[in-house]
Amino acid sequence: MFAFNSRQRNQTPNEDNQWLVVSDSVVPAADEQSVEFRLKNSQSGVTLQAIIYALIEGQVIRLKVNELNGLRQRFEAKDSLLTDIPHSRLQVVDQTAQGFVVQLTGTKNKAFVSTNPFRIDVYSDDKLVISGNQRGLFKFEYSRPKPQDGYQYTNDDKTDPYYNPEVDDSLDYVDEYEANEAEADEANAENEGQQQPAQPLEECTDSCWDEPFKSHTDTKPYGPMSVG
Repeated sequence: MFAFNSRQRNQTPNEDNQWLVVSDSVVPAADEQSVEFRLKNSQSGVTLQAIIYALIEGQVIRLKVNELNGLRQRFEAKDSLLTDIPHSRLQVVDQTAQGFVVQLTGTKNKAFVSTNPFRIDVYSDDKLVISGNQRGLFKFEYSRPKPQDGYQYTNDDKTDPYYNPEVDDSLDYVDEYEANEAEADEANAENEGQQQPAQPLEECTDSCWDEPFKSHTDTKPYGPMSVG
């Protein structure tokens, strides 16, 4: 079992470790095709960029979250969403200290975004379709500098209750991961040597810096970076 899977599964609701919508950060785009806002973690202080899009004549809503001041550009799976999907218009129709409402223009579809803690509820014709972060389990692992003393992998995958040898021992996943990392490294090459912003500290001890896959060891110089 990959360690990031275990970390995500072990996430529990914690009132002291929540993502909050930053006040006065909600900014609709001039072309009315997106609404941007900031998310801040109440424990680590990390700030994320969040953008809401409307797609396919307002019948699809997309929420994209990324690091605002990360140490490196995160890999994005470009094949997961076609580049020619038409965007639609949307607008903020209501906003209070408790949250804001985004209406997808020309439809009965809207999204209610709560601020503390962050939550997004999508409605169609006043009927709830889906809730995001309903239980406060959103976990976004941000890039960070490696501690001087480092961490060593100590967890035995085969003692993990979610361990599946047919999947977790497959080197196909290793090859795919390495290919993805190579593309991200190329995108970040031009940023080498530039001064990076200070990163808040957050403890992580479960295979955060080194993780073996059979004979291969995945060294993660920027730390854990899973999202769930």
